[in-house]
Amino acid sequence: MKVLCMTERGIPEEKKYGKLEILDMPMPEVGDEDVLIRICYSAICGSDPHILSGMLASELPTGMGHEMCGIVEKVGAKVGKGETHRDIKVGDKVTGNFVRFCGTCFFCRNGMENLCPVLGQGWNACQAEYVLWHESQVYKIPENMDFMT
Repeated sequence: MKVLCMTERGIPEEKKYGKLEILDMPMPEVGDEDVLIRICYSAICGSDPHILSGMLASELPTGMGHEMCGIVEKVGAKVGKGETHRDIKVGDKVTGNFVRFCGTCFFCRNGMENLCPVLGQGWNACQAEYVLWHESQVYKIPENMDFMT
């Protein structure tokens, strides 16, 4: 699949941005609790220029973007049957939270997701053809809502 990636880090002191390229990356494998989403639209976030400028550390190549909406292409065997009970199925319109948290620990149940022990696991680039996220990161969009609304 095609993914927009930073392949060269910027140099903040020189106000020099890094290099972006579209790379062929392997399709992610869907685990039991994962949702594979075909990206329809992806936005540029305020943090993307900071990543490209080298102000935020990241490995190379780094896939860009983390805001998106799309269509569910495939779900893992346990999706809809676990603790999140999101009832996500193939063909659903979805969006999501690029930051994974479990949703079930003490911290998540009490509005302190920033302290969740799995926080941050599962980030994947959204300026791509597909993204793979854990079920807990995915939210359905109403069928009658247009992606551009």
